[in-house]
Amino acid sequence: VYAQGALVNTGSQQRFGVKVEIDLFDAGGKRVANASDYVGVIEPNAEWKFRALVVETKAAAAKIAAIKETK
Repeated sequence: VYAQGALVNTGSQQRFGVKVEIDLFDAGGKRVANASDYVGVIEPNAEWKFRALVVETKAAAAKIAAIKETK
C-alpha cells in the first residue's frame, strides 16, 4: 500500500533533495505512523508523483506533514 500524490515545482529553479513526509492516521484519527518519499531533483515547472510505502496495517488516512529540501 502506498500514500500517493503529486508535488509541482512552480519556481524557476531546480529543487534538490526533496523529501515529502506523511503522517498516517487510524480510523479514529489517531496518528499511528509516518511514511516518506524522496527525489533527487525536481526541474522547474515539473511535477513529481510521489509514492510513500505504508507498512502500518492500521493506517486509514494520510496527510502531508512536511516537504523538505536539502540545502
